[in-house]
Amino acid sequence: MKNSLLLFLLILLAAVRVSGQCTLTVSLSSSSPNICSGSSVILTAAPSGGTAPYSYAWSTGGTTSSISVNKPGTYTVTVTDKTPGCAGIKQSIKLGSAVAPVPPTVVGVAACPNSPVTLTATAPGGTYQWYDAAIGGNFLATGASFTTPPITAQTTFYVETTVNGCTSSRTAVVVTLISNPTATGALICAGNTAILQASHADTYTWYDAPSGGNVVGTGATFVTPVLSANTTYYVQGVTNGCASPLIPVTVVITPAPQAPTVSNVTICPGDVTTLHASVPSGSVDWFTAPTGGTSLISSTDFTTPPLMATTTYYVQNTSNGCTSARTPVTVTVAPVPSAPVISPASTCSGGTVTLTPTGPGGT
Repeated sequence: MKNSLLLFLLILLAAVRVSGQCTLTVSLSSSSPNICSGSSVILTAAPSGGTAPYSYAWSTGGTTSSISVNKPGTYTVTVTDKTPGCAGIKQSIKLGSAVAPVPPTVVGVAACPNSPVTLTATAPGGTYQWYDAAIGGNFLATGASFTTPPITAQTTFYVETTVNGCTSSRTAVVVTLISNPTATGALICAGNTAILQASHADTYTWYDAPSGGNVVGTGATFVTPVLSANTTYYVQGVTNGCASPLIPVTVVITPAPQAPTVSNVTICPGDVTTLHASVPSGSVDWFTAPTGGTSLISSTDFTTPPLMATTTYYVQNTSNGCTSARTPVTVTVAPVPSAPVISPASTCSGGTVTLTPTGPGGT
């Protein structure tokens, strides 16, 4: 009887000693609580305590600390350490199923140069994550709204959302850069106005200097004053509240050609005369008015009709698309002189007599 009791005490002491040496614990985790459509979940068994190395036996047949599964259900792992006499630790985890959400809805915006903008995702909800690449890339921010760094060129950002443990594909969001206005200069002849035109902005202001100048006009179109020398104006556009730098717009002046040289003439009533204009180059036109009117002829020479009264013609020169001032030329019609008066005289046959006329003079 005493021997049996002693044997029982020894067995009990050994069991207590072995139990005290089994310190293995196991935690089981998943990368997502649900299996999303078309994706997989990583299950990881994390042992601690006990005696390494550990061995793993998954219900799927896997033998590593982590496995990938793509079906919902309950998964079990048994982890065993090397402590003698210690049984393995068994853990289970249940995975549900879920559908990946649709990609977020985001509207692209235009940014002022060197300024940030705020992008906002409006659907479908969940937890939004912003990146700088369509796949992988750098994580930038989380939340429905994301404020970009200063924009210096067109830039694309990407946003995804996670709902019920499932993550959508990424939506590309393009941030464009508001461009400066464009403006066209002009080439005009001296003594004319120029029409300058700007585009690609909401509003426009024209200045006469690159900084600190005077406002000389507003609107997409600006008509300059009469110019006789090359002149540069500056236009600033505002688009979506963004003011551009001042853009130079130059008016280039083509000098007017030399006006023709022509001499006045005097004729008798009813006569005609040919007037000749001298120019170094260009095309000569004759007119009956100092401005406007229709050209009588394009030639250096002009033959008048028979004239009964003093008449002034005007001649201009056109070269390189520019027209000179008109030169006046006067054709003076001299009045017909009255007939000379001469007194009768007599002389002997074969003699001579001196006749002396009186009257208006002349030859």
